Amino acid sequence: MTVLLLTVTGHAQNQAGAKRISGKISAKVSGLGVPGATVLVKGTKNLVASTDNGDYSIMAASGETLVISAVGHTTKEVKIGSAAIVNVVLTEDYNSLNDVIVVGYGKTKKSDLSSAVATVTAADIQKTVNTTLDEALQGRAANVYVAANSGQPGAAASVIIRGVSTVTGNYQPLYVIDGVQIRPSTPTGGAYNQPSGYANELAGINPDDIENISVLEGAAATSIYGAAGANGVLMITTKRGKAGATKLSASTLFTSQQRPTPRPVMNLQEYAKYIQKLQAVGAVGAEPPELADPSILGPGTDWQHALFRNTLMQKHSLSLSGGTDKTTFYVSGDYLSQDGVAIGSGFNRGSVRVNLDNQANKWLKVGINLSAYTTKEKVNITNGNIINIAITQNPTIPVKILMVHGAALHLQRPSIRKPILWPLHLLIIITTHLLVASATCMLTSRPLKDCYGTQKATERILPRTISLSILPILSAVL
Repeated sequence: MTVLLLTVTGHAQNQAGAKRISGKISAKVSGLGVPGATVLVKGTKNLVASTDNGDYSIMAASGETLVISAVGHTTKEVKIGSAAIVNVVLTEDYNSLNDVIVVGYGKTKKSDLSSAVATVTAADIQKTVNTTLDEALQGRAANVYVAANSGQPGAAASVIIRGVSTVTGNYQPLYVIDGVQIRPSTPTGGAYNQPSGYANELAGINPDDIENISVLEGAAATSIYGAAGANGVLMITTKRGKAGATKLSASTLFTSQQRPTPRPVMNLQEYAKYIQKLQAVGAVGAEPPELADPSILGPGTDWQHALFRNTLMQKHSLSLSGGTDKTTFYVSGDYLSQDGVAIGSGFNRGSVRVNLDNQANKWLKVGINLSAYTTKEKVNITNGNIINIAITQNPTIPVKILMVHGAALHLQRPSIRKPILWPLHLLIIITTHLLVASATCMLTSRPLKDCYGTQKATERILPRTISLSILPILSAVL
C-alpha cells in the first residue's frame, strides 16, 4: 500500500483590515537594538527582518499575533491591538547558542565560533515561497544584501556580503554546495555589478533540498578559500537520509501573480492635447490630422494593460528518505512552472537529487551526491525594459494590425468602458470594407471573383483611401 501525503499551501499578502505595524526590537540587558531579528505574523508566511538599529515595519491586522525571534534571545509573541507602534524587548538566552554551524573544515558549536558566520536553516527557508536559491537568502542573514535586479522569472539576483569590496571587479560570493565550489557564470557588469537578468546554475537547485546555508564572512572565508573567498562564501548543505523508517513527503503549491499597479499616463485624448500645445510653441513637427480634434478620440491603446497579465505559478515536490545504520538515502524531485506577468516571459525547472551515504567500516565512509536539472527560460524580446516600454509607448500605436484585402486595419484593445461594443466594432469594420469592395466592383462592371479572387486584383480595383476614410467615422460613432 502506498501512502501519499499532499500538502497544499497558499500565500496572500493583502489581508483584509491589515495596517502597518512598526516599532523597535531591543535587548533587555543592553537596551540596544537587535539587528536581523525575525518578525512573523503567526499563522501566515508574512515576515520581515529588523534593520541594524532594530527597527521593523510589517503589515498585519488587529487581533493577529506577532512572533519575534532572534539568535541568542528568547522568542516572544505580541498580540496586535489598536496601536500602530509596537516596541518589543527580548531577553538574552545563552542556552540557544549550542546550534551547530557548518564551516570549511567540518562542524562546530555556535558558542565556540569567534568569526562572523550566519546560518539559514531549512525551517527558515520554508517560511516563504522560494523559486530559486537567491530568494531563499533574501532577508535571512545579517550583512547579506540580496536584490532582484530583474523582474524576469528565474533571473539571478545580486548577492553582496559586507558591502561593495571592489569598483571594477566581480564581488559576487563563492558558492560551495556539498563541498563543490561554484562560481555563477552569469556575466556581471554595470554600476553595481548586477547580473544580466538571466538564470544561472543556481536556478537549478531546489530550495526544498537545502538543509542549511552558512554564510562565511571576512577571515572565516579567506582563511579557508583564500582569494576565492574574499567576497564571502555561501556554504550550502543539502538534505540527507537518516536511519529509521522511510519517509515520503509531497507538496504542491499554486500561487497567483498579479499584474503591477498601473502607472498614471496620458490616454489618446490627453496625448492629442499635449501635442497641440507643443505644436503651438514649435517644439514638434506636424502630427497626423486624426489628432486635430481630441473630443472625437477614444481612450487609445492602454499599453500597460496590453503588456502585463495575471498569471499562476505552480510548484510540485516529492522526496523519499530513510535507511539503516550503515546506509542512508535521500531522493527528491521537483517541477516548477512560473509564467511572468510580462507577456513573453516565464521559467520552468525540473530537478532530481540523489544523496547516498554508506559506512563501509569504522574508518571508511562512501557517499554519492548526484544532482541533475533542466531549465527553460522564456525571455521577452527587450528583457527587463518592458516596463519602460509600457509607460512611454505612444497611445496612438495599435496593439495589433489586421490585414484585410491588402489594407491594414488598426485594431485597438477593447475599451474598458465599452466592452460589449468591441466585437460589434470589428464586425462593422470588416463588413464595411467588403461592401465598399463589392460596390466598387459593380460600378466598374467587373465580376466579383476578380475583386476577391486575388489580393492584387483587389488592390487594383479598390482604392484604400475610400475604405480607410470610413473607419475613423465608425470609431467616433462607437
